[in-house]
Amino acid sequence: LSCDIFGFSAYTTNINFIFSLAKMIKEYDKSKIIFLGSKFASDAAELILEESSDIDFIILGHGEIPLVDFYHLYKNGQALNDIYEQLPNIKARNHVIGKVECVSDINTLVWPERNNLHKYGFLTANICTSHGCAGKCSFCSVSEKNHNWSGRDAYDIFSEVESIYKKYGVRFFNIVDGSFEDFGTAGKERLKKFCESLIEYPIKFCFNCYMRAESFKNTQEDRDLIRLMANAGITNISFGIDAGNEKDLRLYNKRATLADNNTAIKLFIASGINPQYGFIFLNPYSDEERISENYEFLKNHKCDDMGNYTNILQVFFNTAIYYRLKKDGLLKKNYSYKNTYEYDFLNEQAKKVFDFITSVIRNSPIARYAYEYLNFKHLYNNMCYMDMVTERMEEQRVILTESISQYLQEYFYELYIKHNYSISEFEKFENKGSYLYGNARKMHMKLAKDALKLSKPNFLKG
Repeated sequence: LSCDIFGFSAYTTNINFIFSLAKMIKEYDKSKIIFLGSKFASDAAELILEESSDIDFIILGHGEIPLVDFYHLYKNGQALNDIYEQLPNIKARNHVIGKVECVSDINTLVWPERNNLHKYGFLTANICTSHGCAGKCSFCSVSEKNHNWSGRDAYDIFSEVESIYKKYGVRFFNIVDGSFEDFGTAGKERLKKFCESLIEYPIKFCFNCYMRAESFKNTQEDRDLIRLMANAGITNISFGIDAGNEKDLRLYNKRATLADNNTAIKLFIASGINPQYGFIFLNPYSDEERISENYEFLKNHKCDDMGNYTNILQVFFNTAIYYRLKKDGLLKKNYSYKNTYEYDFLNEQAKKVFDFITSVIRNSPIARYAYEYLNFKHLYNNMCYMDMVTERMEEQRVILTESISQYLQEYFYELYIKHNYSISEFEKFENKGSYLYGNARKMHMKLAKDALKLSKPNFLKG
C-alpha cells in the first residue's frame, strides 16, 4: 500500500476480485491510482469503468508503451484528466471517444526483468516472441483487432533463453505466443534456426508452446522440422483443434479442416511429440450429430484429457461469436462481459449436456484431478527429454495413459451417445478416476522432486 499506482491484468476469472481489491485500496487512500490491462479489459473497458468507480483507467492493447507514457506525464505533475485526454491508448471516465488499442512492434521492446524468478524460485519462465496472430477465430478477442504481426528473430529468442538460464538456472520455458510457428514460411525458418541453436548448446532446455494444426502438412520438409523440434526440446505442443466436426469448425472460423487436424496430430506423434489440443465440445448450436462427431474425434485419437470432453464455448464480449449469438437472439438477459456462459441452446439435448457438465462434472473433485493430470503430462514430457525417466516409469505411464483414455471413452459414450445422466453412473466414474489420477499424482510427485534438483535456480544452489 506504499505504492501510488496499482495495475492489474484483468480476466473473467479475477475481475470481481480486482473490484474488491480496488475498493479496499481506495478506502485506504483515495489518491491511489488503479488501472487495468489485458485483451479482456480492452474489449470491455467502458463496461468496467461503468461498474467500478474505483478503476481510474484502462490501457488498451499492448501496455508497455502507454504505461511508460502515462508515468512520465504523471511524474511531471500533469493533471490526470489532461493525461487521459492526451494519450490515445487509455480509456477513462469521460475520455472514451477516439481511443484506440496500442499495437507495438515487439522488436521495439526490451527483454522483461525476471526478478520474480529470483524472488520466488520459479522453475519455469514465460517468454513472448511475437505480437499478433494470423488466425481469425470467431471466439477470440484478438481476431477482431488490427494487430499487425511482429516477431523476434531466432537469435534474440535463444539469447534470452540463455540469459535466463545463466542467471537463474531455469531450464523449462513456456512460449506464450498465439502460435510459435507464425508467420508462414519465414516463421518456420525462424523456428528451424531457433531449434538448431538449442541443439548446438551444451545444456538441454524444454519448451511448451502453441501452434496451428494447418501449418504442418505431410511433406518431407515438415516432417524434418517436427523431428528437429523434438530433438531441440520442444516437448509440449498445444494445437487449437477446437472441434471434431466441420460445422463447428466453420462456426469458429477455423482455418484448419478436419483433415488438417488429423494430419497434424499424427505427424507429431510419429516424431515423438504427443500434442495436446484445445477443444470446445459444446456450443449454442450443438446438436446430436455435432456432439457425436466430436466424441468420435476424441475417441479416435485416444484422448486422455477430460477437459476436451467437457469444455464449453465461452462467449467473450465484443468477439465475432458474441455478435453472432446476439443476432440470433441466443444471449440471455443476464449475459454480461463477466458471465460468458449465459446463452441459450437451439437443441434440447445440448442444453441437457450443458446443465450436467456445469452442475455435476465441474463441481466434482474429478475435474481438478484431470487438470492436475495434464500438468503431470507436461512435466513427464520434459523429464523424458532430460533422460530422467526410467524404463519402469515409462511402462507405467503408457499403461496409465491408455487406461485413462479408455475410461473417458466409456463414460462419455454413456453420457453423449446413450444420454445416460445417472448420478450413480457418474459416481462410478468419479471413483475410478480417483484411483487412476491418484496413480498419476504419485508419479508426478516423484518427477517434481527430480525437476527441482535439475532446475533449481542458481541463487538457491549450495
